[in-house]
Amino acid sequence: MEDIWDIWNEDKEPLFFGSERDLELLTSVVTNCLKRLEESASPREMVLETWLTVDFAVRQFLLAGFELVRFCDEGFDLRYSLLPSSFMALLRLFKDAVKHNSKFSLEPDPPHPDKIGGFRASYQFWSFIRDKHKSLLDKIKEVSREYILEMNPELRDHILEEGKTAFFLTNSLDESKSTAKKMNLEWRKVASKFDKSWFELAEQLNNARNIAAHAVDADKIGRQFGLTGGNLSELIRDKCRSILSILLSVRINQK
Repeated sequence: MEDIWDIWNEDKEPLFFGSERDLELLTSVVTNCLKRLEESASPREMVLETWLTVDFAVRQFLLAGFELVRFCDEGFDLRYSLLPSSFMALLRLFKDAVKHNSKFSLEPDPPHPDKIGGFRASYQFWSFIRDKHKSLLDKIKEVSREYILEMNPELRDHILEEGKTAFFLTNSLDESKSTAKKMNLEWRKVASKFDKSWFELAEQLNNARNIAAHAVDADKIGRQFGLTGGNLSELIRDKCRSILSILLSVRINQK
């Protein structure tokens, strides 16, 4: 029995990052699209199905990059309630995310020393220590201050100013080092493969979808792909398969 995952062309980078369940979901969506392309006689349906599939894949990939998939379920799907409803706006967000993350190295980050230290706990815990073990709280502040001084010698004169508490120092250092965050390294490795030509083809698909959404005329739809002449239905079918191959790295079996 053929593995459903065999639809992916592993020689290229699929537009995917996520769990096995996420991959199964995307595979199911793409498999359904391929089935519709095989069976449909309507160029309009072919384009709409292809567009919906690419739209879904981009949304799923962005959610994974922003690490938002874990918040989603059937009743709370951030693919559509949080990400832009417009496909072009979605592409702009994807393009911006790719551009932003291209500034960072694709090599693993070197280990960074902990320059702040400190403890994290609930208000209830800290208030308990304050009320029941005041001397321990004072000791924690003292040790935290000592650690910060030792780990940040270049800031010694600044942080020795009278009245500076460990809490103040910790927050000041946090703010001074506030920088734009980068997405997961493995996500960035996948995203780095999507170049100008990828986005241009996605935009061409969107233009064809805009026509197909309001017309059934194969000539009008075909012109968005630069296709004219006879047998337009087959030409559009092949174009949609090609789009899935290029945009999503779907393996297309040659007839």
